[in-house]
Amino acid sequence: MRGPKGRHPAGPGGEPSAQLTPAGFLSTLSALGVDLKAPLAVAVSGGPDSAALLYVACASRGEGGPPVHAIT
Repeated sequence: MRGPKGRHPAGPGGEPSAQLTPAGFLSTLSALGVDLKAPLAVAVSGGPDSAALLYVACASRGEGGPPVHAIT
């Protein structure tokens, strides 16, 4: 994800924030005990945070992630 003018969004100290990859997303879900074979529901408000979560969840499908259902 890129912020204004194509730059990565800055973290609290002005440094670039960490980027969540599809593989990292799946690793985090697995560490939390989420069944990666069951469908994943993502609540989407339309804001940038939920849109980013939906984006990475959908991108994780290409890495063997679960089916994704967006809930608005």
